[in-house]
Amino acid sequence: MNLGRTPNDEPTYTCPMCRQRVRGRQVNNDLPTNLKDMFHPTPWADGLPYDHISSFQKAHFNSLDQHLVRKEREAIKLDKDIELAKRICEKHYLEMDRLRMERKQLEFHLRAVAHQAQIKKEEQQRRNARTSVPPTVKHEKSHNENRQKRKLSTTVNPQNVARLAQHLAALVPLPFSTEN
Repeated sequence: MNLGRTPNDEPTYTCPMCRQRVRGRQVNNDLPTNLKDMFHPTPWADGLPYDHISSFQKAHFNSLDQHLVRKEREAIKLDKDIELAKRICEKHYLEMDRLRMERKQLEFHLRAVAHQAQIKKEEQQRRNARTSVPPTVKHEKSHNENRQKRKLSTTVNPQNVARLAQHLAALVPLPFSTEN
C-alpha cells in the first residue's frame, strides 16, 4: 500500500506533548484518502478494511501508551530527585544553623576570655604600680583617694552645701570664697 510521500520529505512540526521538533504529517482534510482512512474512528461502519486500520491504530495507541509510561517514569524519577534535593537542602540548612549558633557561642566565649584577660592585665598593672611606690606614700595616697571618692559619692543637699564647700576648700584651695 502506498501512503503518499517518502519519510525524507515530510515536514517537521513541534509535538504538543514532548515539545520537540518531529517529522510527520498533520491530520486534516489535506491528507490523501488512504491516510484519512487510517485515522477513521469507525472503519467497519463505512465498509473499510477493518483489520488493517485496526492494527495501524493499535500500533499508534501502543506507541502513545509507551510514551506516556516513559514520561510517567521520568516524572516519578524527577519527584524522587526533588525530594532528595529537598532533604539535602534541609540537612545543609540545619547544619549551617548549628554552625552559626556554635560560632556565636565561640564569639561570646572569646569576648568573655578577652574581657577577663583585660581585667587580669589591669590588676597586674595595679599590683606593679603598688610595688613600685614606697609603702608610706602608697598608704597616704590610697587614703586620700578613698576619702575623695567617699566625698564625691555622697549626695548633695541644700542644707549641706556650706559644709561640703568647707570640706572641698580644705582639700583644694579655691580662688573665691563660698561664704557670704
